[in-house]
Amino acid sequence: IGNWSYAGCSSALRALVNCIFIHRFPQSGDWRRMGDKKLRSDIVNLRVVAILAVIFGHSTTIYWYNWTDYRTTQEAPVFAHVGNLAMLVLGLWMLISGFCVGFTLRGKKRFKDFFIKRFSRLVIPYWLVALIWMIPIRLLIEYPGYEGQSFLYILWKNIFLGYDNGQLWYLPTLFFYSLIAWFINFCLK
Repeated sequence: IGNWSYAGCSSALRALVNCIFIHRFPQSGDWRRMGDKKLRSDIVNLRVVAILAVIFGHSTTIYWYNWTDYRTTQEAPVFAHVGNLAMLVLGLWMLISGFCVGFTLRGKKRFKDFFIKRFSRLVIPYWLVALIWMIPIRLLIEYPGYEGQSFLYILWKNIFLGYDNGQLWYLPTLFFYSLIAWFINFCLK
């Protein structure tokens, strides 16, 4: 790949290419600018690895022999071991998120500003994906958890209260952890 130019690629793709093909692993002080923000390329690289691991894990769950949500005629027991890696990936995501929330807290003094920023980045996408993607698909495939429930009840119980928000559970969890982190940071000042 040597002289290959990837100037038009996103920073995440550049980080992935650097890491995998060019074997350039970032140093802890390696910073890149994106707009008016500084990005640490080691954190960007970890995000890329975590995103790819989540995509791979979620795309193989239907073939796990121990997955009971939906039955499939195809089984690939080797993919069941991918589920064992889920705890590592989950830990990596929590580590990255906590690290990034720490940086977010440095610039936000008022709770209102912090709340609005986190709400718009985490809760609004959660609601949009649930409304536009998850609920319609579950209704189309006659998801057993929605049987005999009205649309408003599904929204209230499963999405707003979080009883069955599927793979979207991470976004509201991160939002509430962010609020707790802000409160702890405020108390420690």
